[in-house]
Amino acid sequence: MRSWRPGEWRCRGSPPCSARTRCWPLGLADGSLNRAWLAERVFGRDAAPGARERLDDIEHPLIYAEAARLERRNPGAKVIVHDVPLLTEVIRSIPFQFDHIVTVEAPEQMRIRRMVATRGMTERQAADRIRSQSSTAERRELADIVIDSTRPIPDMLAQVDGLYRRWEAH
Repeated sequence: MRSWRPGEWRCRGSPPCSARTRCWPLGLADGSLNRAWLAERVFGRDAAPGARERLDDIEHPLIYAEAARLERRNPGAKVIVHDVPLLTEVIRSIPFQFDHIVTVEAPEQMRIRRMVATRGMTERQAADRIRSQSSTAERRELADIVIDSTRPIPDMLAQVDGLYRRWEAH
């Protein structure tokens, strides 16, 4: 059986693409995922009730299986980092335990500007996406470490490097 990496999940024939096609048959353009089209139907103001949950039901089991596979391939690792963008939303169902939880935070308007600049979203699309996520307060409550992403990138990277060195030493 072929192992699909998350970056390949936009590809025609991958299990997530096949499942997405069953739920949203017009979500593919030329056999690959039309992310903007799907995002509008999942996160947009006119998204059907339960659309995000349906997408999560498709993707999360596959993501968790891939993360577990990668952990098994690295049994001696002192530090394993799981990048979970919506951890607050899935913390009760994710099949992993964490020694530390880090959140990277910025004011909402800065997040919107960044999403417009880096992801090609409109301001409305970025605001809709943020609206569908947990609040800053919820993320901060879950985390034991908060990284302020309004700081210069070198400062943030130095903070992350320090965390990694500390965790690796234990």
